Amino acid sequence: MSTLSARGKGFANAGKIREQYEEIWANVYDVNTNPSGTINLGTAENYVMLNAVTAYINDHINFKGTDVNYGEGPWGSLRLRKAFAKHMDKYFKPHRPVASDDILASTGCTSICEMLGFSLFEPGEGLLLSRPIYQAFQEDFGLLKCIFVPSKGIDQFSMDAIKCYQEAIKESEAKGIKVRAILLCNPHNPLGRCYEPDALVEYMKLCQKYEIHLIVDEIYALSVYKIPGNSNSGPLPFKSILSFDTAQYIDKEYLHVLYGFSKDLASGGLRLGCIWTQNSSLVDSLSAQAFFNQPSNLCETIGISILENDDWLDKFVATSQKRLAECSMVARSLLDEYGIGYNRGASAGFFLRIDLRQFMMKDVDSITWDHERAFQLLLKKHKVYVTDGEGLSSEVPGFFRLCYVKHEAEVRLGLERLHEALSEAGTTGMAEELDEVRMT
Repeated sequence: MSTLSARGKGFANAGKIREQYEEIWANVYDVNTNPSGTINLGTAENYVMLNAVTAYINDHINFKGTDVNYGEGPWGSLRLRKAFAKHMDKYFKPHRPVASDDILASTGCTSICEMLGFSLFEPGEGLLLSRPIYQAFQEDFGLLKCIFVPSKGIDQFSMDAIKCYQEAIKESEAKGIKVRAILLCNPHNPLGRCYEPDALVEYMKLCQKYEIHLIVDEIYALSVYKIPGNSNSGPLPFKSILSFDTAQYIDKEYLHVLYGFSKDLASGGLRLGCIWTQNSSLVDSLSAQAFFNQPSNLCETIGISILENDDWLDKFVATSQKRLAECSMVARSLLDEYGIGYNRGASAGFFLRIDLRQFMMKDVDSITWDHERAFQLLLKKHKVYVTDGEGLSSEVPGFFRLCYVKHEAEVRLGLERLHEALSEAGTTGMAEELDEVRMT
């Protein structure tokens, strides 16, 4: 007899999340202390800028007594919200200045997504997501019906993809599922591309037509880079949804933008993010829930100092973008050397989507999710981790997300191990691993 509620049992049975994390982090690679450990090429983190952030904190932060009291409220101090607004004004080029009253701070975008789920949706109502998409959105909005919209060969960052979402809305409602929102990740995780400006306008119009919310996650806004050798007709630059005169296309009650420190500011451990919204009722709802997701005053102090230091931040962003480009070129060169396909149009984020189908089976159309799961077991054996396509809600198996923003020697060794696993898969057909997968 379980001692848990039905809801508690649902969480307990959702998957061995803690076990999966510990498998990676309990034996993580270190060139000096654990060279035989697992190389993590699956976590999207800006490792090459961590030391810059750490050095800044050590040099600039002196905590005071007020930094360890209760603070001004769980929605973020006025100074923090003003700092976020100033940051968005500078880098996002909004059509109208961002007001601090339209900002609510929290312990990262994950917490904000959960609160949005409670505030905007009834259990079982639908949230439209692209596929592939960042795997944690399914967990963040766990009580909802996540509906993954297939692109059907259409460029999902173009205006042509709008019809796929319109079809998904109609099909969902025919099944009795009320679609309440569309969530866009711009720049996109895991595809590393930005949406066409005209497409963003059409998404706003679509949401207005059906009176549904548009949630735009812009957490990779400044994690963009130029690919050497690309002409002016290369990948689209990032354009924030805030840079439009949105009132022309969508009621302010339906538009919400997420941002945080985890990616652009290489501070995933700081646990600090925010939402911009002009929906006053939503602000009230989120403020009530914020008591469960209040950022530490110590984290706020660090965040405020970083956001208010214009000179340092300008140099940091420029250095980060330069290093992202360099890391990307190292990864692309190695993938080319090993004959591994990837999305060459990526120009944002810390990852490339790689195509391993030809190595897993000659007849790529016959690859199943069991083959992908079996290959993950093989990668585990070879001590390297990349994000599987199934977790990213890919349309077909065999695609993985490679996170390459690490020091070059570690990326080289990680891809060498990946190549060894691919060679073994080609030799053995992963027979042993497939048996293990099918027995579980």
